[in-house]
Amino acid sequence: MTRRHSRWLAAFSACAVILPAGARLRAAPAEQTQPSAMVALITQLEGNDTSARRRLEILHGLSPNISSTDAAALLAFAVLPKPDGLPEVFWHAIFNDIFDLLLRMKNLPGGTDRELIRAAAENPDPVLRDYALQKLGHLMRRSSLPDALRANALEAVKNSAGTAGRNMQGTALLTWQRLETGPASSEFRKAVMACLQSSEATEPARTAAFQAGSAAGMRETAPAARQALQNPRSVTPLKLSAMAALAVAGTKEDAALLRSFLSDNTCRPAAQAALSKLGL
Repeated sequence: MTRRHSRWLAAFSACAVILPAGARLRAAPAEQTQPSAMVALITQLEGNDTSARRRLEILHGLSPNISSTDAAALLAFAVLPKPDGLPEVFWHAIFNDIFDLLLRMKNLPGGTDRELIRAAAENPDPVLRDYALQKLGHLMRRSSLPDALRANALEAVKNSAGTAGRNMQGTALLTWQRLETGPASSEFRKAVMACLQSSEATEPARTAAFQAGSAAGMRETAPAARQALQNPRSVTPLKLSAMAALAVAGTKEDAALLRSFLSDNTCRPAAQAALSKLGL
């Protein structure tokens, strides 16, 4: 932990209080120089299941009109290693919800863009890296990033799109697709197909790759979609995304394959939609 973070957290702990369960959460005044008591409680170093639930309850009650001091305190906390005693699942939720709150603010708090890009590029926790990748698309659409930061963000997305064996591969492809302008680039198309054809790609990643390819109108995904639908071991989300891909890339020859799923209550709507789009 850096000295800067130590000073932040010492200040947070010093003013932490337990708020009444029904207390109305209000933004701290703009002129404050210390984080508000409610933000200080969120950013305590130690915790357990009970305090983690309380942190999330307070966090969900905060408005995007919080002060710049509170925003800076939340950002500083979110980029620390997981505090001792906080269960991992709660730490993941806190990280996710803090960045969601910061990105809803009218003026993006200073450093948010850099920290989000850093998390997407190198966070050792794959879940947190996945969350950061999800939010990069929103960040890049809503803010005027300097060219250097924009280049770093795109590099993080593209590098993650090549991480075969990680679920974040699919998340990166979806974010990349949303950032494409005009027809899908050849680089993006190659990345989607590399995921779909890789024996190492996870099923969640391949599911997302089908979604990204369909959104981009990629007709070359059809063979991989047929293969996924013909494989009895394919999980339902993968089959649903493969049907959506065939709705874009399939032909009339796929009618029999799609109709074979009409008896499956879960798959029927997707199969019917694909048949309708293909005029079958």
